[in-house]
Amino acid sequence: MGVSPFIFNIDDFDQKRSLDEMRSGCSNGAMTITQSRQSSSALSGWRLTWILIVAVAVFSTVAATTVGGASGANLGIRITARASAVLFLLAFTASSLYQLWPTDTTRWIRRNRRYLGVAFAGSHVVHAFFIIATIVLNTPRFDAGVERTPHGVYVIDFIAYAFVIAMTVTSFDRIAKRMQYPVWHRLHLTGSYVIWFAFFIAYWRRGVTYTEFYGPFLIIVLAALVVRFIAKAKRYSNRGRGGTS
Repeated sequence: MGVSPFIFNIDDFDQKRSLDEMRSGCSNGAMTITQSRQSSSALSGWRLTWILIVAVAVFSTVAATTVGGASGANLGIRITARASAVLFLLAFTASSLYQLWPTDTTRWIRRNRRYLGVAFAGSHVVHAFFIIATIVLNTPRFDAGVERTPHGVYVIDFIAYAFVIAMTVTSFDRIAKRMQYPVWHRLHLTGSYVIWFAFFIAYWRRGVTYTEFYGPFLIIVLAALVVRFIAKAKRYSNRGRGGTS
Protein backbone atom coordinates (compact mmCIF):
# COMPACT_ATOMS: atom_id res chain seq x y z
CA MET A 1 0.00 0.00 0.00
CA GLY A 2 1.35 3.40 -0.94
CA VAL A 3 2.06 5.92 1.77
CA SER A 4 2.18 9.69 1.52
CA PRO A 5 4.89 11.55 3.43
CA PHE A 6 4.37 11.14 7.15
CA ILE A 7 4.23 14.71 8.40
CA PHE A 8 4.96 14.45 12.11
CA ASN A 9 7.79 16.76 11.09
CA ILE A 10 5.94 19.10 8.76
CA ASP A 11 7.86 22.36 8.55
CA ASP A 12 6.98 23.84 5.16
CA PHE A 13 10.25 22.69 3.63
CA ASP A 14 10.31 23.10 -0.14
CA GLN A 15 10.05 19.48 -1.30
CA LYS A 16 10.60 20.35 -4.94
CA ARG A 17 13.89 21.96 -4.00
CA SER A 18 14.80 18.79 -2.12
CA LEU A 19 14.21 16.71 -5.21
CA ASP A 20 16.25 19.13 -7.30
CA GLU A 21 19.11 18.83 -4.83
CA MET A 22 18.99 15.05 -4.99
CA ARG A 23 18.95 15.10 -8.80
CA SER A 24 21.85 17.52 -8.84
CA GLY A 25 23.74 15.27 -6.45
CA CYS A 26 23.14 12.29 -8.69
CA SER A 27 24.54 14.12 -11.71
CA ASN A 28 27.62 15.24 -9.79
CA GLY A 29 28.36 12.02 -7.94
CA ALA A 30 26.06 9.20 -8.99
CA MET A 31 28.43 6.47 -7.89
CA THR A 32 28.83 7.86 -4.37
CA ILE A 33 25.09 8.31 -3.84
CA THR A 34 24.34 4.85 -5.24
CA GLN A 35 26.86 3.27 -2.87
CA SER A 36 25.43 5.25 0.04
CA ARG A 37 21.88 4.15 -0.78
CA GLN A 38 22.94 0.53 -1.09
CA SER A 39 24.70 0.62 2.27
CA SER A 40 21.66 2.14 4.01
CA SER A 41 18.91 0.28 2.12
CA ALA A 42 18.96 -2.54 4.66
CA LEU A 43 17.90 -0.07 7.33
CA SER A 44 15.35 2.06 5.49
CA GLY A 45 11.70 2.13 4.57
CA TRP A 46 9.19 -0.25 6.08
CA ARG A 47 11.94 -2.62 7.17
CA LEU A 48 13.26 0.16 9.38
CA THR A 49 9.77 0.75 10.79
CA TRP A 50 9.25 -2.87 11.76
CA ILE A 51 12.76 -3.31 13.13
CA LEU A 52 12.27 -0.30 15.39
CA ILE A 53 8.80 -1.31 16.59
CA VAL A 54 9.83 -4.91 17.28
CA ALA A 55 13.04 -3.78 19.01
CA VAL A 56 11.14 -1.41 21.29
CA ALA A 57 8.46 -3.99 22.06
CA VAL A 58 10.89 -6.84 22.76
CA PHE A 59 13.38 -4.83 24.80
CA SER A 60 10.75 -3.12 26.94
CA THR A 61 8.81 -6.35 27.50
CA VAL A 62 11.91 -8.30 28.51
CA ALA A 63 12.97 -5.53 30.88
CA ALA A 64 9.49 -5.22 32.39
CA THR A 65 9.11 -8.98 32.79
CA THR A 66 12.52 -9.28 34.43
CA VAL A 67 11.60 -6.71 37.06
CA GLY A 68 8.02 -7.92 37.34
CA GLY A 69 4.86 -6.47 38.81
CA ALA A 70 3.94 -2.80 38.84
CA SER A 71 7.60 -1.80 38.98
CA GLY A 72 8.22 -3.71 35.76
CA ALA A 73 5.26 -2.05 34.06
CA ASN A 74 6.56 1.35 35.17
CA LEU A 75 9.96 0.48 33.72
CA GLY A 76 8.25 -0.44 30.44
CA ILE A 77 6.54 2.95 30.43
CA ARG A 78 9.85 4.75 30.89
CA ILE A 79 11.63 2.76 28.18
CA THR A 80 8.88 3.19 25.59
CA ALA A 81 8.43 6.87 26.48
CA ARG A 82 12.09 7.56 25.77
CA ALA A 83 12.08 5.48 22.59
CA SER A 84 8.94 7.26 21.37
CA ALA A 85 10.45 10.66 22.17
CA VAL A 86 13.58 9.92 20.13
CA LEU A 87 11.62 8.60 17.14
CA PHE A 88 9.15 11.48 17.21
CA LEU A 89 11.82 14.17 17.51
CA LEU A 90 13.79 12.67 14.61
CA ALA A 91 10.67 12.85 12.42
CA PHE A 92 9.70 16.25 13.87
CA THR A 93 13.05 17.83 12.92
CA ALA A 94 14.01 15.77 9.85
CA SER A 95 13.78 18.48 7.19
CA SER A 96 15.10 21.18 9.51
CA LEU A 97 18.15 19.12 10.42
CA TYR A 98 18.93 18.51 6.76
CA GLN A 99 18.42 22.17 5.89
CA LEU A 100 20.78 23.36 8.63
CA TRP A 101 23.29 20.50 8.45
CA PRO A 102 23.09 18.74 5.06
CA THR A 103 25.02 15.51 5.69
CA ASP A 104 24.52 11.87 4.73
CA THR A 105 23.05 11.21 8.17
CA THR A 106 20.50 14.04 8.05
CA ARG A 107 19.66 13.09 4.46
CA TRP A 108 18.92 9.55 5.63
CA ILE A 109 16.75 10.87 8.46
CA ARG A 110 14.79 13.10 6.09
CA ARG A 111 14.36 10.29 3.56
CA ASN A 112 13.03 7.95 6.27
CA ARG A 113 10.99 10.45 8.26
CA ARG A 114 7.67 8.84 7.36
CA TYR A 115 8.95 5.46 8.54
CA LEU A 116 10.36 6.96 11.73
CA GLY A 117 6.97 8.59 12.30
CA VAL A 118 5.11 5.31 11.88
CA ALA A 119 7.67 3.63 14.15
CA PHE A 120 6.93 6.31 16.74
CA ALA A 121 3.23 5.51 16.52
CA GLY A 122 3.98 1.80 16.96
CA SER A 123 6.23 2.49 19.93
CA HIS A 124 3.49 4.55 21.53
CA VAL A 125 1.02 1.69 21.11
CA VAL A 126 3.40 -0.43 23.20
CA HIS A 127 3.64 2.50 25.62
CA ALA A 128 -0.15 2.52 25.95
CA PHE A 129 -0.19 -1.18 26.84
CA PHE A 130 2.29 -0.55 29.65
CA ILE A 131 0.15 2.32 30.90
CA ILE A 132 -2.86 0.01 31.03
CA ALA A 133 -0.79 -2.65 32.80
CA THR A 134 0.38 -0.10 35.37
CA ILE A 135 -3.19 1.03 36.08
CA VAL A 136 -4.36 -2.57 36.51
CA LEU A 137 -1.45 -3.51 38.78
CA ASN A 138 -1.69 -0.27 40.75
CA THR A 139 -5.48 -0.13 41.06
CA PRO A 140 -5.43 0.24 44.89
CA ARG A 141 -3.04 3.19 44.63
CA PHE A 142 -5.19 4.90 42.00
CA ASP A 143 -8.37 4.25 44.00
CA ALA A 144 -6.73 5.70 47.09
CA GLY A 145 -5.68 8.82 45.23
CA VAL A 146 -1.95 8.14 45.69
CA GLU A 147 -1.28 8.79 42.01
CA ARG A 148 -1.77 12.55 41.81
CA THR A 149 -1.19 13.29 38.15
CA PRO A 150 -3.12 16.50 37.31
CA HIS A 151 -6.26 15.90 35.27
CA GLY A 152 -5.05 18.43 32.70
CA VAL A 153 -2.09 16.20 31.91
CA TYR A 154 -4.44 13.31 31.13
CA VAL A 155 -6.43 15.57 28.81
CA ILE A 156 -3.28 16.60 26.93
CA ASP A 157 -2.18 12.97 26.65
CA PHE A 158 -5.57 11.85 25.29
CA ILE A 159 -5.55 14.65 22.72
CA ALA A 160 -1.99 13.78 21.70
CA TYR A 161 -2.93 10.11 21.27
CA ALA A 162 -5.92 11.13 19.15
CA PHE A 163 -3.59 13.10 16.88
CA VAL A 164 -1.15 10.18 16.69
CA ILE A 165 -3.96 7.94 15.46
CA ALA A 166 -5.36 10.53 13.04
CA MET A 167 -1.95 11.39 11.60
CA THR A 168 -1.04 7.73 11.15
CA VAL A 169 -4.30 6.85 9.42
CA THR A 170 -4.19 9.89 7.13
CA SER A 171 -0.62 9.15 6.11
CA PHE A 172 -1.83 6.37 3.82
CA ASP A 173 -2.54 7.45 0.26
CA ARG A 174 -5.94 5.81 0.18
CA ILE A 175 -7.15 8.04 3.02
CA ALA A 176 -5.07 11.15 2.29
CA LYS A 177 -6.40 11.41 -1.28
CA ARG A 178 -9.93 11.77 0.05
CA MET A 179 -8.97 14.83 2.10
CA GLN A 180 -8.49 18.38 0.91
CA TYR A 181 -4.83 19.26 1.17
CA PRO A 182 -5.33 22.32 3.45
CA VAL A 183 -7.26 20.15 5.93
CA TRP A 184 -4.65 17.39 5.78
CA HIS A 185 -1.84 19.91 6.17
CA ARG A 186 -3.43 21.59 9.20
CA LEU A 187 -4.06 18.22 10.84
CA HIS A 188 -0.43 17.16 10.58
CA LEU A 189 1.00 20.56 11.42
CA THR A 190 -1.23 21.02 14.46
CA GLY A 191 -0.78 17.43 15.55
CA SER A 192 3.00 17.61 15.43
CA TYR A 193 3.02 20.56 17.83
CA VAL A 194 0.41 19.01 20.13
CA ILE A 195 2.51 15.86 20.41
CA TRP A 196 5.64 17.94 20.99
CA PHE A 197 3.80 19.83 23.76
CA ALA A 198 2.74 16.55 25.40
CA PHE A 199 6.37 15.42 25.52
CA PHE A 200 7.43 18.81 26.87
CA ILE A 201 4.87 18.70 29.69
CA ALA A 202 5.83 15.12 30.58
CA TYR A 203 9.55 15.83 30.85
CA TRP A 204 9.09 19.28 32.39
CA ARG A 205 6.97 17.91 35.25
CA ARG A 206 9.47 15.18 36.04
CA GLY A 207 12.56 17.16 35.15
CA VAL A 208 11.91 19.64 37.94
CA THR A 209 12.02 16.86 40.55
CA TYR A 210 14.37 14.32 38.95
CA THR A 211 16.73 16.53 36.98
CA GLU A 212 19.45 13.93 36.50
CA PHE A 213 17.04 11.46 34.88
CA TYR A 214 14.60 13.67 32.97
CA GLY A 215 16.55 16.91 32.54
CA PRO A 216 18.53 15.73 29.49
CA PHE A 217 15.36 14.71 27.64
CA LEU A 218 13.71 18.02 28.49
CA ILE A 219 16.69 19.81 26.95
CA ILE A 220 16.48 17.62 23.83
CA VAL A 221 12.74 18.31 23.45
CA LEU A 222 13.32 22.06 23.72
CA ALA A 223 16.29 21.88 21.34
CA ALA A 224 14.09 20.21 18.70
CA LEU A 225 11.70 23.16 18.74
CA VAL A 226 14.60 25.62 18.53
CA VAL A 227 16.01 23.76 15.52
CA ARG A 228 12.68 24.02 13.72
CA PHE A 229 12.35 27.73 14.47
CA ILE A 230 15.91 28.44 13.31
CA ALA A 231 15.34 26.53 10.07
CA LYS A 232 12.04 28.33 9.50
CA ALA A 233 13.66 31.73 10.10
CA LYS A 234 16.41 30.82 7.68
CA ARG A 235 13.88 29.89 5.00
CA TYR A 236 12.01 33.18 5.42
CA SER A 237 15.31 35.06 5.29
CA ASN A 238 16.31 33.30 2.09
CA ARG A 239 12.92 34.02 0.52
CA GLY A 240 13.23 37.68 1.49
CA ARG A 241 16.64 37.99 -0.12
CA GLY A 242 15.34 36.21 -3.20
CA GLY A 243 12.41 38.61 -3.45
CA THR A 244 14.58 41.72 -3.18
CA SER A 245 17.31 40.59 -5.54
